[in-house]
Amino acid sequence: FSISCNNPPAPPSDLRQFRCNGHPLEVGKKVYVTTVILKAVVSDPDGDKVRLEVEAYSLTKGSRKHIESDLVDSGEEVAIIATFSDGCYRWKARALDEHGLCSEWVEFGDNRSQDPDFCVEVRTVKELVALAGDGEIALSFTNPGAGANEIEKVIIKRKVGEYPQGPDDG
Repeated sequence: FSISCNNPPAPPSDLRQFRCNGHPLEVGKKVYVTTVILKAVVSDPDGDKVRLEVEAYSLTKGSRKHIESDLVDSGEEVAIIATFSDGCYRWKARALDEHGLCSEWVEFGDNRSQDPDFCVEVRTVKELVALAGDGEIALSFTNPGAGANEIEKVIIKRKVGEYPQGPDDG
């Protein structure tokens, strides 16, 4: 006769944040889309399946967002793809095992508690110009980025005759 006790999972490790294209998102930096990827490794001393729970706190609005992953095997890295509205955020994570026990919360980053882990600034279209026939459509943004990798203008060109003409043309 033996009795086994369930132990809580270990706190998540290797917390990281990424841009939607998979590139690392440095602490305190801004993204211009609504999607951020949050990752961590979860493990359980009993070998139970574990999930990652993330709480994101909006420094701008004071609201909280809870997101949970599916259950994974102990020792796996988990990625949560989350969407956020405009604002600045901090986040923390904990692990939950398949029996409902949870680890302690782990804060992301080593920045000050009043400083954001990341900010979201959604770009809006400022201008849309469409020309008939041969021509182009130009999109300009209200707040072009200052960084070298930011898109300031998108141009879509169309030549008449290269595409079928008629009711299905589109």
